[in-house]
Amino acid sequence: MRILLANPPWRKSTGEYGVRAGSRWPFTMAAPGPKNLKYIPFPFFLAYAAALLEKTDGADVLAIDAIAEGLLEEEYRNRASAFGPQLVVAETSAASFAVDMEHAAWMKREFPECIVAIAGPHATSLSKEVLSQYPQVDYCYIGEYEATLQAMVVSILAGSFEPEQCKGIAYKKNGRVVVNSRRVLVTLNDLPWPAYHCFPMYNYRDYFCNIPAPMVNMVASRGCPYTCDFCLWPKVMYGGNLYRRRSMYDVADEMEFLIGTYGFRTVYFDDDTFNIGKSRLLVFCNEIMRRGFKTNIAIMARADTMDKFTLEKLVEAGLCAVKFGVESGSQEILDACGKRLDLNAMKRTVRFAKELGVRVHLTFTVGLKGETWDTIRQSIDLALELDPYSLQVSIATPFPGTKFYRDTEKRGHLIKSDSESFDGNTSCVIRTDELSPQQIEKGFHAFRQAWGKHKEHCN
Repeated sequence: MRILLANPPWRKSTGEYGVRAGSRWPFTMAAPGPKNLKYIPFPFFLAYAAALLEKTDGADVLAIDAIAEGLLEEEYRNRASAFGPQLVVAETSAASFAVDMEHAAWMKREFPECIVAIAGPHATSLSKEVLSQYPQVDYCYIGEYEATLQAMVVSILAGSFEPEQCKGIAYKKNGRVVVNSRRVLVTLNDLPWPAYHCFPMYNYRDYFCNIPAPMVNMVASRGCPYTCDFCLWPKVMYGGNLYRRRSMYDVADEMEFLIGTYGFRTVYFDDDTFNIGKSRLLVFCNEIMRRGFKTNIAIMARADTMDKFTLEKLVEAGLCAVKFGVESGSQEILDACGKRLDLNAMKRTVRFAKELGVRVHLTFTVGLKGETWDTIRQSIDLALELDPYSLQVSIATPFPGTKFYRDTEKRGHLIKSDSESFDGNTSCVIRTDELSPQQIEKGFHAFRQAWGKHKEHCN
């Protein structure tokens, strides 16, 4: 059975190019062409799915990450057509959904007998609406889908596939949409490593803080125990706050393979929250030092849970850069959105990390519940005070499936509903009690301008 795993090309009508699979925050950016994007995340779900399918007798797998390869629409479709898929699984997102449905419709016209399935947070959250409105889609995968896809393929190959018996999918039956119960979340240690050889490994990039190139993405865990109402993957893809860990010895084995095979100089752990569980972090550090890795390490972490001793050990093991999500300089906003980050503890961690020579990247969001001109100014002042190596500012975007979306809609603060507008790098779809969408966008641009002037002055 020929199975195509796809991250199709995405270009907006206004000319920007987008990133989708592998990103918790799908968005578009201006670029001279699809090969010039500054940020391309690794598509973890697709890569783990490919690894499982390669272990499945009778499955012939082709992965096309059109965004990482910089393929235009015609190039992507020519590759797909030459393969002649019998099952297509494509990742989708809110902002790219109109484009995604065009690709799905083309696939159905080109291969009428092909099973067309979509996956990702948007497919998970709006499976009923999608299957009701788009006849080109046969199945939606609910949540993390690697094991669901493998189970489906195994039963199809055995001639015993019955949608009713397959957990983790939504489908159409007799004119109505059926959404099956979620599949039990996978045990991470049972997953094979991602099928790296199926993907253009040197094309992925997230060079925040100028981490040494070439770099590679890995994950040592899935999920997050915290309750940020805007968070997309833990709540939608995993259905809750469960935090699952991998064996740090297996993580070290994978690192050793990647460094030895590809020569990567930096391993970036793009976990939802890497630094949970002090004992496991110390096991990781000790194992890296025991093996004598000659590589740099970067992590996505939470600042107020990082103690001084653990951070020092991580630096000994090779930590060179860290991403901390701050989101707001207002403690009230952080508490209201469920993040409950301790700003004072965060400040201490950032300062200590900088003292140790770790480059710090901070992320902020403009437009969360309760945002005012005063709280935007608090965020700007905090960012300038902390003076990180680099910084990202986004517009708060209530992706379908999140508590933020439900609450925003309930309060009547959701101003736009067309999917293309759900792009937190270009437009605002909400208002707060005090700010209109236009004012939130103005605050977003003011934040970026203030940061740009600050860095120009510092340099």
